Amino acid sequence: MRPVKGAGKEGERRLAGVLFLAALLLFWTAATGRAGQLIGEAPETAGLLLLFDLAKGPPPAFDRYFRVPEYTRRLQPGESFVVTLPAGRYAVGLYRSATGEPPPPRNGDILCRHLTPSGEPATIIVPSAGAVQLSGIHRCASFYLPDLDTLLAAAQNPAQVAGTKAVNTHYTGIAGTVEDKTGAPVAGILVFARDTGRGCRFVSRPTDPLGRFLVLTDQGGEYQVEAAGGAFIANGPLTVETNAIHTGVLLLPALP
Repeated sequence: MRPVKGAGKEGERRLAGVLFLAALLLFWTAATGRAGQLIGEAPETAGLLLLFDLAKGPPPAFDRYFRVPEYTRRLQPGESFVVTLPAGRYAVGLYRSATGEPPPPRNGDILCRHLTPSGEPATIIVPSAGAVQLSGIHRCASFYLPDLDTLLAAAQNPAQVAGTKAVNTHYTGIAGTVEDKTGAPVAGILVFARDTGRGCRFVSRPTDPLGRFLVLTDQGGEYQVEAAGGAFIANGPLTVETNAIHTGVLLLPALP
């Protein structure tokens, strides 16, 4: 079967839509007086600032999963910035793409996290009607995840390695395929898994030529899985166990 063409940018548009809704929320909270400000200065190289609401999900862990951030902002080298956010607790990251394309990251992209002196993800508390200074973003590393076949094999064989890099065998996630109404695989789109309890979202890398995907998450739970803005959906919420890959998931076109 031939993969469906022309869907390569659909996932990116979906991710942009999620971030646009987040921006509307920021305007609303600012108007109602429940927003604060994050003040900082960009590093010497340009990048995409990533802000994750810790009330909705985990801090970034780019070697285990890619969570969709609640807010992003493109930063120029050395730029001073002020970001208005709903009051709350946030984790901060910075993303630099080797190709200039938006997240999710690809192998070779640079990802940075704001950490405590002990190496744990730092929590930034944004006060209501106040401001907090971001002192810096530390600990940058080149992004790397094994390919899809290696990850799925590693989930079943803890001794497996990918090249010279040991595979983390404690992945949690959802794997399957996306097919159109004719049964043809849909290649090049992003698949999203939303934790129905917390509300945070996780995203796959683009589906491969066989329509296969893998969404990695931080923990087990109930997840709603979809692609292309809900054009493709799984059959109901999925229950995922921690440190296990839920395989065999099929995303089909949603009914009109």
